[in-house]
Amino acid sequence: NITEESIKHLKTIYGLDKPLYVQYFSWIFAVLHLDFGISFSSGMNVKDEILNRIPITLTINIISMAVIFILSLK
Repeated sequence: NITEESIKHLKTIYGLDKPLYVQYFSWIFAVLHLDFGISFSSGMNVKDEILNRIPITLTINIISMAVIFILSLK
């Protein structure tokens, strides 16, 4: 159960109380400056979460490419 006041507060925080075109251009401006906002699940900056996961993603991709290459030679 959420109160009407809480809904208004959340809309103000996320800019949903502004017109759609203002929301869109604010979003474009933020993305161009690599500001992806805050994660709902962890509360961390999304850019930091992406940067934290890049090394493991690259490792998995490199290993899988090596396995594919080795298997393709047989």
